[in-house]
Order: sequence, then structure tokens, then C-alpha cells
Amino acid sequence: MKYKIVTTSIHSHSITQVQQMINAGANVLRYNAAYGSQEEITSHIASIRAWAKSNNKTISIMIDIPGSKPRIRINRKDGLSISSGDLVKVSKLTNPSDDRVIYLDNDLLLEDVIPGDVFLIDDGAIGLQVVENNGNEITTRVINAGTILPNKGIWVKDHGKPAIFITTKEIKKYIELIKTNKPEWVAISFATGTIMSEVKKLFKLKLSSDHQPRIAAKIETPEGVDTLDKITSYCEMFIVARGDLAELCDYAKLGNLQETIIRHGKAHNTPVIVATQILDSTTNSYLPSRAEILDLYYIFKEKADGVMLADAVVRAKNPSHPLIIISELESKYEAN
Repeated sequence: MKYKIVTTSIHSHSITQVQQMINAGANVLRYNAAYGSQEEITSHIASIRAWAKSNNKTISIMIDIPGSKPRIRINRKDGLSISSGDLVKVSKLTNPSDDRVIYLDNDLLLEDVIPGDVFLIDDGAIGLQVVENNGNEITTRVINAGTILPNKGIWVKDHGKPAIFITTKEIKKYIELIKTNKPEWVAISFATGTIMSEVKKLFKLKLSSDHQPRIAAKIETPEGVDTLDKITSYCEMFIVARGDLAELCDYAKLGNLQETIIRHGKAHNTPVIVATQILDSTTNSYLPSRAEILDLYYIFKEKADGVMLADAVVRAKNPSHPLIIISELESKYEAN
């Protein structure tokens, strides 16, 4: 597997932990621009590059440009712990002050929500069923216990979604971050044929000719799947972003969609990375779940070019452990 991409948290990962992940096989460090200031990201990247150079390690940096998907704000950095049956308020983002309230940065989600609807937080990790909507604040009942973390994405299950999730206006916000850090890769969320064409033009206009980063297209919408042929002309990598892809394209179709994207990448000699919920159970368990073992088996069997780890390394006490498991499984599958 050529690419082992790890989500690098400027808040959770010490430089030592990032070094350990690199030593365990990580070769691309992904920085999600939705988390942390540009100054913090730049400082973290500089420290890692200096260590890699002094230790003769080859790594690539990927800056992941977020789209306009709705996100939550909560007044607790360590997250809001909830139990099944709890009542939780969901409110417009005005003056976040209550530790037990979830605030939305997108009021559109409040407009058509009715009792019985379900909010999905963090790719469906948490479900909140609507009990009452008074227009400005929604009362929900917790479906499953867990911890709601700041800045996670939120959708309403089975509701129609806006057709556009990212624009060049949003991408321009991160041009200086790209200029300063010169990443080897830039990932574009909610990629479509039209957006990818505009991104290529923007980068040629705003970035110097001696640094045009390779572009990774995150496929996570119906339009992204439908315009794969056009996207191919403007990217050097596909990312099967299974979190939003499952919610926006019907989670029952996820297996077929993953297979379609991998086959398309193979047919056009473009690397394909599979992302979302890979080995997440190892944040609490030494061994991965059996479902995750099978997931990796089919990723290897379909000959994906790599995987991207997120929560498995961001929330883990030992973030190098999932990488060791991947290498172990990969070698055993190849031997068989």
C-alpha cells in the first residue's frame, strides 16, 4: 500500500507522537484546515519537517480544505458526554454559553426540522431525535451514548442537502496557508468536476509555478460520483470520503460506490485512498473489530492505493498502533 495517510492533530499530537507514527509507516501527514488556526498549523508543520529532515525521513504534507458543511459548536473543549435518553438542546449560534447546548453554525438546519427527525453528528456516530422545535431552539433526545466533540459535522437524516458544499471563495481563505507551507498535497472537500476545474485555475493564478501542489479530490456527494470522468482531468488522487458519502448518497450503497471509485481510479491510473472509520475501534481496544479487519481485507483486495486514518490516530493514546496493525494485516493478506 503506497499511501498511509494520518490525520495530524495540532491539539492532540505532540511532535514525539507524530514521529512515532512516521516510524510506524505513516508517509503523508494530513492537516484538516477546519481545526486550528493557520498559524498553529504552520508551526506544527515546520517542527515536523525539521525533525524529518534531521532524521532522513521522507514525508509529505496534505492540507485538507474543508467545505461548507454545517458544524457544531459546544462550550466544552473536552466534549459533551451524553447518555441514551438524555435531553439535549440544539440552538442557533448567537452567544454560546451553556455547556449542555449544541450550537449550529448553519441556521438552515433548523428550518424544516420536525419531531421524529434525527440529527446525525460526526458521520453518524451520535444520533439525536427531535422532540420539539420552537423555531430558535430544538429539543432532542439522545439515541445513543457517547461524547459530542467540538466542530464536528452535523446533518439531518434523510433531508435534502444543498447542491453546493464548497466554492472557490472558501478555498481562497486558505491560499496563504498553502503558499506558506508548500504542501505536497491539497485535498478538496465535496469535489465535483466544476469545482476541480476552478481549483486548478485558481492555483495556477495564485500560486507560484515552482509550487503547484498535487490535488486530491474527496468524493462525498452524488455529483462527485457522477462527474468522476471530469474530476479525473484535474486531480492526482481520489479519496473515498466515506463519512459524508454514506450520508449524502445513501449508506446502503456505500460498498458499491467505494468499488466504483476504486475501479475508476485504476482505469485512469489515478491513486485512490479509502477514508473514514478505519480502525476506529482501536482507540479503546487493542485488537480491531472483526468488521474492521474485513473492511481492510476488501480495501486490500480491491487494490486501493492507501488509507487515511482519522479518529483511530487523533483520539488514540498510542496513535502508532493502528499503523502497525495495517502493516501486519497487509503482509499477511499478501502472503495468502
